[in-house]
Amino acid sequence: MKRYRRACSFAVAGTIAFIVDAAVMCILLPLTGQYLARIPSFLGGALVAWQLNRRLTFHDRSSGHSRARELVLYSALMLIGALINVGVYALLVSHQPLAASFPVLAAAAGTLCGMLVNLSTCSLLLYRFNQERTRCDPRGG
Repeated sequence: MKRYRRACSFAVAGTIAFIVDAAVMCILLPLTGQYLARIPSFLGGALVAWQLNRRLTFHDRSSGHSRARELVLYSALMLIGALINVGVYALLVSHQPLAASFPVLAAAAGTLCGMLVNLSTCSLLLYRFNQERTRCDPRGG
């Protein structure tokens, strides 16, 4: 049951992060085009996802690192999901007319694929310590 709740919380955080991602992308599309708009939109979504996941999804677990180091490690791990996310997006907008006309659909598909990888890397590699195991939370809050 705990894994189910964690997956649901991760999905909620991912949904909120996707809304940020999509909003930034839609604002930037006319200025930068379909591909360049995804860089800042993805980064904004990833920052929101990190904050939500560390506070909601993994509130009972610790990375054992300071917030700054945790953000760096989180970002490095999320690169795997990001490559999948952006790869699916690029594949769809370049080969599917519907996705090219509505890039938000391609972004959603990429986000879902990347989210599965991101949940696994967060659970297995970053937030692997139970909060009780650390006497002092080095994250500072």
